[in-house]
Formats: sequence, structure tokens, C-alpha cells
Amino acid sequence: MDETGNFIIENDILKVYNGNEKTVYVPKGVTRMGGIISKEDADKEYLLNHTLGIGYKAFYCNKTIEEVVLPDSVSVIGFKSFLGCEN
Repeated sequence: MDETGNFIIENDILKVYNGNEKTVYVPKGVTRMGGIISKEDADKEYLLNHTLGIGYKAFYCNKTIEEVVLPDSVSVIGFKSFLGCEN
């Protein structure tokens, strides 16, 4: 797991953004962004939500983000990645 600034990235997947910037620049090399992408991810999210209280909702309930700038490497944005974001 790589914790780069406000990002938690694992296996080229952006799992969590913990910052409060209005414009977020997703790091180069990230290929997928959080959310529920596959059955395996859904199972992991269920376990994480019930044991650690966290999941794969990369930008979940972030109230400050207005814009997300993606590198060309991103090919998948998972379901619920922006759940609860107001902007």
C-alpha cells in the first residue's frame, strides 16, 4: 500500500483520498479509482466496512472537491467512487 500525500493507493488502484482540495489531481499510474469494480472488490468492501469502517469509495462524502483531473492511465472509475460528494 502506498500512502502518497492525501492518497491511499494499492496495486495501482486509488482506494481513498483524504484531502480537502477543490481541484484534485489523481497521481499518474493510477489505473482504477475506488468503488465497487468486481465481485472480489464487493466482498473486500463488505469485510472492510464491517471490520475497519472503511471501504473503496475513493472520494466518499468529500464536501470540498469541485474538480477531479485524471491521468490517461485511469481506465475504470468504480461504482460509488463519488458517493455523497456535493459538488
